Amino acid sequence: MASSKRKKVRAIRPPSGGGPDDFVELPFGDMARYGRLIKIENTVKPDEHAAMVDVFVGGADARRQKREDLRVRLLEILTEVDPVDLLARASLTYLPIDPDTYKEWESDRSPAHVEYLALQVLGLGDISPRESDPHDASRLTGDAIEIVREMFLETRTLITMQAVARRDEDSDDLTAEHAFRTRLEGLTVRGTGYYEHLINVIHACLDPFDNECRINLGFTATEALALTNGIAKLVSDRIWPLRQEAAAARKQMLANLKRARRRGKAAINLPEWISGLTPSEAKTHVDILATTWMFRASRSLATVTPTDLAAVCSIKEETCRAFLDAFSCPPELFKSEFHSFPGGAHPLITQPILKLSNGYILPVPSAMIDAIRPHMEDMLQRYAALWDRYIVARGRFLEKEATSLVEKVLPGSRAWQGISWSSTTCGSDLDGLVMADDLGVRLQCKAGRLTASARRGAPERMKKDIGKLITDAVAQHQALETALVAEKPQGLGFSNAQSSALLAVLQIEMVVCLDDVTVWATEAHKLRNMGALPESAKIPWVVSLTDLMVITDLLHGVEFVHYALRRQRLERDGRISAHDEIDWVGHYLSEGLHFDHFFEDKDSPSFLRLASYTEQIDAWYFAREGVRTVKAPKPVQPIPEHLSLLKRRLERERPHHWLLASVALLDGDQKSRENWDSAIAHARKRVQLEGWSNASQVFNGRLGITFFVDVRTPWPEIRNRVVDYCNEKAEELNQPNWIGIGEGNNGHLFVVVIERDPALPLVSLFVDPSDRSTP
Repeated sequence: MASSKRKKVRAIRPPSGGGPDDFVELPFGDMARYGRLIKIENTVKPDEHAAMVDVFVGGADARRQKREDLRVRLLEILTEVDPVDLLARASLTYLPIDPDTYKEWESDRSPAHVEYLALQVLGLGDISPRESDPHDASRLTGDAIEIVREMFLETRTLITMQAVARRDEDSDDLTAEHAFRTRLEGLTVRGTGYYEHLINVIHACLDPFDNECRINLGFTATEALALTNGIAKLVSDRIWPLRQEAAAARKQMLANLKRARRRGKAAINLPEWISGLTPSEAKTHVDILATTWMFRASRSLATVTPTDLAAVCSIKEETCRAFLDAFSCPPELFKSEFHSFPGGAHPLITQPILKLSNGYILPVPSAMIDAIRPHMEDMLQRYAALWDRYIVARGRFLEKEATSLVEKVLPGSRAWQGISWSSTTCGSDLDGLVMADDLGVRLQCKAGRLTASARRGAPERMKKDIGKLITDAVAQHQALETALVAEKPQGLGFSNAQSSALLAVLQIEMVVCLDDVTVWATEAHKLRNMGALPESAKIPWVVSLTDLMVITDLLHGVEFVHYALRRQRLERDGRISAHDEIDWVGHYLSEGLHFDHFFEDKDSPSFLRLASYTEQIDAWYFAREGVRTVKAPKPVQPIPEHLSLLKRRLERERPHHWLLASVALLDGDQKSRENWDSAIAHARKRVQLEGWSNASQVFNGRLGITFFVDVRTPWPEIRNRVVDYCNEKAEELNQPNWIGIGEGNNGHLFVVVIERDPALPLVSLFVDPSDRSTP
């Protein structure tokens, strides 16, 4: 499909006001960007759309030929120079980022580009050193990277063409759609979490088996992590003095150039043609010369040996060799049918090292942290008895960690793990259960792995893997819910406290996976259409453990609960998508998960998708990791001061129904929060003057909330006053539900809940996606 030219922004405005930041007319409609939210409308007629699809799909052969031609040229380049030297130069110059300025949504450099280049080098077979001119090698490295980038673009287009062509043929549309998304994301998505969380998971899973790993594998997980850092340190220590020398040489060349221009002579130690360039052009070429000199021997800069690592890490040389050999990808794993063109799930993802005649090279250093646990697990599977013990321990860790994370962020909560239950017809277990006030969180945890073919989007394998990781967990949730409807919790074997958790008015069902399940987790509602979820089943909140670690780092107390409820509403609604869970979190922190105004217009969008929202989160984790020099505060959502104080008091004092009241306070948009802030501030001032005050707000004809303070009235009279007042307001304004937050002369908060209409219970306001209007 030909790319459309960018048009002038036109005034399409959501009801909240404000036009788009950018606007593009596409062949099939319009695409508008509001910040990092992308809104797409299909404006063409069905017959016109069909004709455009035919034209689009009809260009597949030309795209395929172009991609093949690009690969031919890439292989030619790899034979013109030392391929490992070129790969090392690409790694050293293309991958580094500046943590102080990095923005994911602005970056188009992916580790997957260098991984693909490394895979092609692996496929050559002969990667022995060759002599080549440094200037030619530098130029060809740039050419190779550009070719790879273009191949990725062509592959994305071909995958899209294939999906469009098959859409009308496949009865199993959503399986095809998930396969399409899996293939697209498999092209460039690398990394399943922030390093500190990945490292914690590695230690928790593998450290208990240190002795077995040392005996059978030759190294432990702790040693693997230390050696990964050792490789980075070795390469960095080699580059640092060269960088200093290159900076000094660059400064001298620029001084020589400036001096030569004043005297009208050729510059010393510079090509004569540079003197004829403009100052800015000359500076650019001097920079290129300095960089070319610095990386003139990239192969030797990036190559490490067991002896090198043993010296820098103080680890035995045989241990270093065992680690390097274990994570080296043998050439025979290169399969031309899978790896000739860009794609996901290739062998370098779990074995990211290339073994050379004189050492080893790690083309994508960031890949090692992700590779350690999966590949060590693959190696442990060779020992049946050990593997059986390992998977039991791994599953218990996941259950304990996931439950503990939820428990820790909910003030005053109780938690249980591994609860078996049985009814008159069936039985199962609940991996985790957490109770806090009116909330019960049910967790099912799955520690299994996704296969490479599933990550490549193979439909049948994808269904099978998702069945083990998500479908089975949902079936367990559904079985428990069915049993609870038929029998009391105590009859199923739950204790009285556990029964209270299971019968709490707010319920969140979670599926926590140890492996990354991003493609399926962010749009869990679509799993119904591919047969992975029964129509009758509730849609759970599906999240990976490392994502849950991030969420519980950033969200505490009612904010965690509010976010989880909003996420479940989004899954039930099904009209908005995001790349991954942390983008949802980023949007929640910066803007709240409110999208209803985009759908209230008569021209509501065909598609709404979040772009990256992790900029502040990335910066904070970089700072925690110690690689960022610019301070980065912990991201928090903007809750006005007086509302925040009331929220924190409710969390601290925790009267009965504090959680319901707190969620209700946060459930409005930013305007609602500002109204609350002003009302609470006014009420506090009036209390100082008159001893009492109240403030109320009505939400969308479904709920009213009152904050009522009377420091003159003792308990329990104050509670009765608040109950009477809330009933009067609910009657007056014809509201089915009302929440009162009260405070008397004892200085403690209390909460009353009024539910007048059984057909519109209070809990439905938080969990029912049919209520889409912003308060």
